Amino acid sequence: MLLSFIVFILVNGFRKDDKPAHFTEIDAERINITGENGRPVLVLSNKKRIPGPSMNGKNYLPDVIDGRKYFAGLPFFNEVGDEVGGLIYSGIKKDSTAYSQVAHLSFDQWKQNQVVGLDYNDNGKTRYSGLRVGTGL
Repeated sequence: MLLSFIVFILVNGFRKDDKPAHFTEIDAERINITGENGRPVLVLSNKKRIPGPSMNGKNYLPDVIDGRKYFAGLPFFNEVGDEVGGLIYSGIKKDSTAYSQVAHLSFDQWKQNQVVGLDYNDNGKTRYSGLRVGTGL
């Protein structure tokens, strides 16, 4: 019996199957899409697992950007590992009438901050939404 199990593992355990896995549904706290170099190019994450920004090969904690730890989202990274924008969002009910809702899509210029941003920010009293285009937004 043990010999049959070992033979099964040796025959099937090292077989390379290029057929992609198929899922009808998947639950995850974070999914990393990586480039050929193994670095993330896209991350889909809840707010607990959202990565901090990265620049010049250094990864920073989410707390470096004020309030980032409250956002779930989809940050984008280039092939050298720099964050180059993304989609982040959050909605928090503060009490029976107060809330905060934010959605932000941005694209960064090379080694700089955002050059295009689409924003929605609503705290129940004031609301802002708009498209920002330019350098150094």
